[in-house]
Amino acid sequence: MKNDGVLLAICLFVIGLAVGAAFSSFFFIRWIDTYMTDSSFAGIGENFMTLQMLRAGEANRAIETLELQMNSEIISYAAMKRHVPVASLNASEVRFIKRVRDYRAVHPYSEDPEIDQSVAGILSLTNNTLWPDKTP
Repeated sequence: MKNDGVLLAICLFVIGLAVGAAFSSFFFIRWIDTYMTDSSFAGIGENFMTLQMLRAGEANRAIETLELQMNSEIISYAAMKRHVPVASLNASEVRFIKRVRDYRAVHPYSEDPEIDQSVAGILSLTNNTLWPDKTP
């Protein structure tokens, strides 16, 4: 009788674990799908707006929009890689960051002093991590 109780408890635990994993997986997949769709939709909107500017002959305005978007993406990238040492990054990532840094050296862009400082720190790769501050 005692073994039946233990067996029942183990079965209920396994069933609960399986049901919990299934529900978690279902909601996680839906969240990822929503996030990816929203991200793609935003990208389409940004590209559409920039293409309209270029076709209307507003190249300077289009360049400004692209520079703002690049700043945003640089900061987002650094936030995701915040605690990753530069030595642990893929060589292709480091090469690309250096290319963006070189581009900014030739084509400086200033939006806001605080954002400019963050972007310059990220692109400089002078710290142990990509993030300019030393927050652990």
